[in-house]
Amino acid sequence: MNFQGRFKLGLLALAVFGFLSAPAIAALEAVSDDIPAAGDGSDPTLVNVSLANGLPIWYEDEMGLKLAQCLDQGVLLADGESVVDPCNIGMTFPQFPPSLINLSRLSYWEASAAFNYLSTPDSETGAEQGGFALLVLRLAGEGAGIGALVEGNQAVSSRIRLRIDLPIPGTYRVTHPFGTVDYEITDPGRRSINQTQDVGKLAEDVQNFLVAMNNRVDFQMPGPVDLFSPDEDEGPFGAIVNQDGRTVGPFLVPTLEFNPADFMGRPVMAANGDLYIGLPFDAAVPPGDVFQPVTPGPDAVNFFRIELLEDGEGNTPGPDGDINGFFLNVANQTQTLETDLFQVVGKIFDDGLNVAPVAPEVTVGLLKGRSVVDIDVFAGVALDALDSFSEVNVHGINPMAIALADPIEGVYRRVDTNMPFLTQVETLDQGTIRRITRLASGQSLFRYLPSQAATGGDTFHYVVQDTGGLISAPAAVHVLIEDLQVERADFRVKTGKWQVSGTTDQPLIGEVANSLTVYAGPRARLSGTGDTAMTGQVALSAGAQAIDYRLVLDGISPQDNITSVNLHVDGAGQPVIFRLCGNPFIFPNPPTCAVTDGRLDISRDLTDFDLLFSGTLGVLDLDGAIDAIFAGNTYVSVVNSGNPGAQVRGNLETPVISSDVSINEGLWEINGRTQVLPGLLPNVTVRSATGVQTYSIPVRLR
Repeated sequence: MNFQGRFKLGLLALAVFGFLSAPAIAALEAVSDDIPAAGDGSDPTLVNVSLANGLPIWYEDEMGLKLAQCLDQGVLLADGESVVDPCNIGMTFPQFPPSLINLSRLSYWEASAAFNYLSTPDSETGAEQGGFALLVLRLAGEGAGIGALVEGNQAVSSRIRLRIDLPIPGTYRVTHPFGTVDYEITDPGRRSINQTQDVGKLAEDVQNFLVAMNNRVDFQMPGPVDLFSPDEDEGPFGAIVNQDGRTVGPFLVPTLEFNPADFMGRPVMAANGDLYIGLPFDAAVPPGDVFQPVTPGPDAVNFFRIELLEDGEGNTPGPDGDINGFFLNVANQTQTLETDLFQVVGKIFDDGLNVAPVAPEVTVGLLKGRSVVDIDVFAGVALDALDSFSEVNVHGINPMAIALADPIEGVYRRVDTNMPFLTQVETLDQGTIRRITRLASGQSLFRYLPSQAATGGDTFHYVVQDTGGLISAPAAVHVLIEDLQVERADFRVKTGKWQVSGTTDQPLIGEVANSLTVYAGPRARLSGTGDTAMTGQVALSAGAQAIDYRLVLDGISPQDNITSVNLHVDGAGQPVIFRLCGNPFIFPNPPTCAVTDGRLDISRDLTDFDLLFSGTLGVLDLDGAIDAIFAGNTYVSVVNSGNPGAQVRGNLETPVISSDVSINEGLWEINGRTQVLPGLLPNVTVRSATGVQTYSIPVRLR
């Protein structure tokens, strides 16, 4: 949770001198798949983790409540109107989905309390005194030690954090649902009490997901120097904030029944049937925090309380409750601060019947000589067809949860922890393969890099996992490396006749005949809306090292001021990936949009240097941009600061010259008339049924 106090009261100082005793309770019982916290069968190498991020699917407390990874955003509630964020996710780039490369923390459960308060003003200066108090209780996946949450460094920790501002020296007692501690404060001010106990986060706990469920009794007392030593027990990962190093649990949940009017209570049902223990935020814009009463912890405590027992000189409260006229809580004239309202997070795991998903067998093509191909194993496949929801199957496929696998043994696993490898590189006959994640979409793909001498094809195996943790049997992905050549590309201007021919070394795809489609070069017709007479054309020719283009725009009036012409990828945010013209002094330094006699006419080439990065649709390099263009996912827009109401744009298309072109002993040819013309930059491309597509081939006009 993110809280911020409005008081800043001096420097940090802390001295812990004692703690109260209580029985140790193992209040977290099991982790997926039913691996117990302790006793027979408690084997950390058997924990079932998500192939999306390498963290456990769920945790269960002693009350039988199972909570799943909470990673949902923008959830529509069952009322069909309210959209909320039910989770508290740590992400480097909040504008993108949470994924292994964009995840610093995910919570299974959280309950946090916070408040501001006022004390008696300073007796000498009359200055206002008071502060901010924060209690954070949570079970969360994050990086082990001081490392990031990355492959091979996953950990789950149970956290108890106290951050409390205190106005005067003295002895204070802090009580929360999982413990009671006395503190002797000698240097009051901001965060006079500042402790964090993380059970399960030490570097030695990496990928041991049982540690967070068990009490730790080996914590050392923090000293002034050691307070921020995160790789030692005596640092914030080992600071004592309760009497026995107790882990969190049972999970605290709201006591009220859910009320959509104030978003308080439980359970909360989403429109898709998902259930949450409560909501941390309401549906307002911007969202407001939701605080509510919760069930008690193991000692029947369901509040966060701070008590001043005596001041720094040993004075205790008198008959009226004051200490020499001082009240910690001036509003109530007491030495006690307390709240029983908590902000909660938790997604309830659906423990219904479930069956394993099916991974589709995939065949993809790679043009010989091209450096890389990104493979979407779900392209053109309905996920529900692979793992249909029903009364006996409550979990569907998690498209982020894919992993390379041995065809017999299944997922590749680490020798030391038995946890799955998620992103490691595997060497195949003709190249290498590894899983990647696209930042902007969160999509998991397999990236195949062929060797320089690669020919023929390669095969690797993979598995998919559903949201319940079940994993499919391994399925094959066949990579066909096709040597597809265009040896002739002619267009006879007078007759409108095309003559295009070439060769391929893949006449068959398995036992099925391969076929080809021949396209004219990418082009867009630009037209306007609003008060403008501008029209134009853009044509592209995509090569291995550069994209040539020609831009022609006519009908530009004196009041128009063309500041840029941009090529966009059609995805989230409609990002610009190339500037065809614009400010030459701003990266990537395009040519100026110079207008002569009402016309803009520019011919140039675009390289990797000109590319404006966009993870959407995989536009990470020049080949990614070419793929987006050939897929019809790009458009061109004109920015007219002189007439902003007039918008000029056009979608890039690659018209089909001929489809279903047959192959005869590796040879193919088209010879005939069509309505498609060569365009401003005459060129053709050829696409095979394997998915392989050539770069643009210049057309000879005859």
